[in-house]
Amino acid sequence: MTLPVNKLQPSHLAPLPPKPSFGRATQPADFARLLADALKEPDREALRTVETSFLALQQSLAALLYTDAPTPELPRPMAALINRYGSEMEAPERQKIGNAPALSAVAGPPALESHIERAARTHDLDPALIRAVIKTESDFDPGAVSAAGAQGLMQLMPGTAADLGVRNPFDPGENIEAGSRYLKKLLDRYDGDLDRALAAYNWGPGNVDRKGIGRLPQETATYLDRVKNHFETFSAA
Repeated sequence: MTLPVNKLQPSHLAPLPPKPSFGRATQPADFARLLADALKEPDREALRTVETSFLALQQSLAALLYTDAPTPELPRPMAALINRYGSEMEAPERQKIGNAPALSAVAGPPALESHIERAARTHDLDPALIRAVIKTESDFDPGAVSAAGAQGLMQLMPGTAADLGVRNPFDPGENIEAGSRYLKKLLDRYDGDLDRALAAYNWGPGNVDRKGIGRLPQETATYLDRVKNHFETFSAA
């Protein structure tokens, strides 16, 4: 059963945008049509309409995933659209409208923000950096598992998670706290050098210590670029 998004907002989350701003896309099928039309002829107004609709759907999905209150079964079409089109709208087509903000550029899902802010305070990190790592690692999916076995929002490898005392890597709060603690440890290890810390987070500190970062594997070089781009975007929001 797919429920209208305006029925899913729990009281402790920020209010959804008023109905007129996303009333044209309260169902996944409507959103898909809006997105298809906007990508054919991208312009600022069309993509802002899609963006607002997307964020409304995304916030409703967060309500279903992260609240303690009993919730109906997750409407799979909505989840599929969010997973598919969240990255789609950051493709080159999305950039044709100039300086309009990218999707998920202001913050992560509302239910994750308290965990991110708490971890940032505890470990003296910029919350925008934590968001950037989560965005790059898992795209804010707490159930993400990589081909290599990394788990959760900040993609902790099982050995690293065990060293950090993580009991459930798929728990958003536990994963963010441990991942942020590990990131801070790497920043301290490399005297605040963000490039080396991020390279170590992705490639392993042993590799960074032995080989340096002059010639990184392509995967790690791309990872650094993505995290730093997201960091810049989140910092400017």
